[in-house]
Amino acid sequence: MKKVLLGSTALFAMILMAMSLLQTSCAKETDCSAVVTVLDTVATPIVGATVRLDYQGGGLQSDQQTTDASGRASFTFKYEAVLDITVTHPQHPTTTGIIKLEAGRTVNETIIMP
Repeated sequence: MKKVLLGSTALFAMILMAMSLLQTSCAKETDCSAVVTVLDTVATPIVGATVRLDYQGGGLQSDQQTTDASGRASFTFKYEAVLDITVTHPQHPTTTGIIKLEAGRTVNETIIMP
């Protein structure tokens, strides 16, 4: 009787351990990436624009990057969120937009500056 009870307890412990490992592997957090492309009205990339992303509810998540030769600015955040986009450039009026970050994905947004 003791062998059956001991064997059942060991089997039960192994099953619980396996279930625990499976649950933690599914709950991994992944970064949220965003690429903002800034173009003018004729679809020419705007180099050197300042792109700022801010959390809509306050300063929880924010970052600022400058666009490269392709007019792109890349960002990585830890959490999903809806962020305000503010783009400034000396030769264009300030332009705004929004972007929704998604866990484990790269979200692309294009801003057209007049």
